[in-house]
Amino acid sequence: MDPHRIAIGGDSAGGNLSAVVSLRTKNDGRRPSLQVLIYPALDMRCSTGSYETFKDGYFLTRPMVDWFVAHYLGGHDARDPDVSPLLSPEVSDVPALVYTAGFDVLRDEGKAYADRLERAGTRVVYRELPHLVHGFVCMTAVKSALQVTNDIARDIGRELSNPPVR
Repeated sequence: MDPHRIAIGGDSAGGNLSAVVSLRTKNDGRRPSLQVLIYPALDMRCSTGSYETFKDGYFLTRPMVDWFVAHYLGGHDARDPDVSPLLSPEVSDVPALVYTAGFDVLRDEGKAYADRLERAGTRVVYRELPHLVHGFVCMTAVKSALQVTNDIARDIGRELSNPPVR
């Protein structure tokens, strides 16, 4: 296994954890060479416009998010960069693939994170899937979700076949 071609990734809360690991390993000798963030939860304040726009009727509802966040935080500060990497004063330099769903409360924070990485000079590919909802990677019985999930897998393969950036 080539230790310079290891990706970390996840969807929703898994995207959060992947972003946090990419940030926290900044000075480590071994760290991810790619972060794959699929409709990631990156700001536990839950205050972007997409939370209001898609709060009901789009699979992941605002009350569900509030429940998940309360359990995830367990009394910790939502502004802590270890739970809200979008709010970190530092930005990861690990190249990123960031995907958001068009009908998702998390859409705006995923886009904001991709924009922030790009402004900092981190190589990032951002794709909004305007016709999909949160959780689409688990909905592969839906033809469009399967196609996008396959596209993500190809994107990961393409990124990992590139020479490592260090």
